[in-house]
Amino acid sequence: MLEVRYHPQVKKEIDRIPPSWRPRIRQVIRELAQHPQKGKRLRGKLEGMRSYRAGDYRIVYTSEEEILYVLCIRHRSEVYEDSVKRIS
Repeated sequence: MLEVRYHPQVKKEIDRIPPSWRPRIRQVIRELAQHPQKGKRLRGKLEGMRSYRAGDYRIVYTSEEEILYVLCIRHRSEVYEDSVKRIS
């Protein structure tokens, strides 16, 4: 299982997610820590990153060696543009 690290903004994002969705998102992150290749490969400016669906939310992440780095957890309508801003 990989160690999970979060972008500093992810804490604020999790606070904005409805409480009923938070357990599902935590479960998905645990699954990704065990199987980081599960997510969809992203292209363009987010090449090298992956995205995984958790209901209407997307988790954008990357994995290197023993670390799963969660870049963004947002609603599907906002996640990709916000992720690009974080890597720029």
